[in-house]
Amino acid sequence: MRSLPAPIYDSVLIYDSIVKEKRRFTPKRLKKIRTDVHDAYRSYMAHSYCLEKLAPITILPLHVKSLIHAYVTETKSMRSLRADLLKPDLDDFAHCPYCGINEPRTLDHYIPKESHPEFSIFPLNLIPICNQCNSTYKGVKFLSAGKRIFLHSYLDAFPDFYFVVADISIGTKIEINFKIESNPAYLEFSRLLAEHFNCLNLNDRFKYQASVEIKVLRSSLHRIYQVNSDFSDVAQELNQEADDLKKVLGKNHWKVALFRGLARSREYCDGGYAKLIK
Repeated sequence: MRSLPAPIYDSVLIYDSIVKEKRRFTPKRLKKIRTDVHDAYRSYMAHSYCLEKLAPITILPLHVKSLIHAYVTETKSMRSLRADLLKPDLDDFAHCPYCGINEPRTLDHYIPKESHPEFSIFPLNLIPICNQCNSTYKGVKFLSAGKRIFLHSYLDAFPDFYFVVADISIGTKIEINFKIESNPAYLEFSRLLAEHFNCLNLNDRFKYQASVEIKVLRSSLHRIYQVNSDFSDVAQELNQEADDLKKVLGKNHWKVALFRGLARSREYCDGGYAKLIK
C-alpha cells in the first residue's frame, strides 16, 4: 500500500476535449451540464479530506448516461488520459497502490461513477489499481455507515509510522498473519487503513505472497545460520533486507512488514525458517 502524487491536469480542458470528440447527441448533452460538472470538480478538491460529504449533483438520466458514456466509450483524449494515469512518471511504480501485489492495469473510480457520474472522467478520481482490487473487492463500494472505507491514493498520505505488521508464530509449522496497528496520533487514518485492509482481504492475500517469499529465503538463510549457528546473524540479514525494501517501497508495503516480522521472531531465525508454512 502506498500513496501516489496527484495527477496534474487541466480537468476542464480534458472535459472539453472529450466533448469535442463525441458524436450525435452526446456533445450537446455534455455541454449543457458543463458548468455543473466543473463546479463539482471544484467541490471535490475543496472536500479532499472529507469526500464522504460530497452529494451527487442533480442532473437528468440522459445526462448521467452521457457522462458515463464519456468514460466507457473512449475517445482519443480519454485513451490518452487513461494511458497517462496507468503509467505515471514514477521510477518505482510497478504495483497496485491499493495492495502492493499486482500490476495496475485498470482505473478505479474512487467515488463510483454509478453514484456520482459527474466524476466519471475527473483525473483526480481515477486511480490506477489492479483488476483484482477493482473488480473482486472494491467495485462500486465507497462508504459504509457514512464513512470512507478505502484509502484515496492521491489524497491520503501515509504518516511516518509502521501501520502494517506481520505476526510470526512458530509451531510445527510457520504461521503468518498481517494486521493494521493503530496509532493514537492518527486515529482516523488508522481506522480508514484498517477498513481498506479488511475490505480488500489483504491479510489472506499478503499471506499467500509471504509464503512464496519464505520458501525462496530458506536456502540463503540456512547458509547464514550455518556459519555461527547464531539466530542474530539471520535476524540482522532480515532487518537489513527490510531496511533496503523500505527505501524503495515505503514503510507499509507487505514485504517490509514481512521481513521485519521474521527478524523479530527468534524461533524463526533460530532454525525455524526450515519449517513448512501453515
